[in-house]
Amino acid sequence: MKKRIIAITLALMCMLVLAGCGCDHEWEDPDCTTPKTCSECGETKGEALGHDWEDATCEEPQTCKDCGKTKGEPLPHTWEDATCEEPQTCSVCGATDGEPLGHSWLDATYDAPKTCSVCGATEGEPLEPVASDFSSSAVYNTICEVVRQYMGDLSPAFEYDPESQIMYISLTAPDGTAAALATNPAAMAESWETMRVSFSDFCNEAQNLVDSNGYPEVSCCILLLNDANTENVLLGIMYGEVIYDVMAE
Repeated sequence: MKKRIIAITLALMCMLVLAGCGCDHEWEDPDCTTPKTCSECGETKGEALGHDWEDATCEEPQTCKDCGKTKGEPLPHTWEDATCEEPQTCSVCGATDGEPLGHSWLDATYDAPKTCSVCGATEGEPLEPVASDFSSSAVYNTICEVVRQYMGDLSPAFEYDPESQIMYISLTAPDGTAAALATNPAAMAESWETMRVSFSDFCNEAQNLVDSNGYPEVSCCILLLNDANTENVLLGIMYGEVIYDVMAE
């Protein structure tokens, strides 16, 4: 009798297995970590989909496109140095940090506009030369006044040639200079060199004054004339450079 009961029980179990659990399954779609699953009985079918990873970026770690799960850490930024106009910037993702350095401006000149000494950017226009006649300008009168004050004993004379735009400052050498140069140039060498350097320095100063006051095309020329014959030039200097020297002839 007992054997018969066991046999009947086994038969019933087999029938249940063959017939299934009897649940009318309501299947939920699989996701990254869970296979297709019945919401009624929990039965599963197949495999989980697995994560679909997107590569890490400078700001986000490796991330699953489907469920948003992350793995690892974001990548470090690759910083490029800040410039005058741009802050420190990541060359990979474009993120920024801090502020631009700002331009280091050099003032405009008569040849160039306001210019950044770091990056070369420009702003505005070069300075406009002064349109008025140079010979009636304040800077012309200032140079004449200074020459008369410091070189009055050399009988200075002034002339401006508007065509060549040269301001001539003519000075007459002290009495006997030309004769001394002719008879004993060796004895004159030291004092002549001192005078040549002094005239060159003054010519440079006068030229800087002219340029900075709006006359960049005007040149200053200092001429030392023969005291015995003022038609003859003993020394000529322009832009601080010797253009004629009787001692070198």
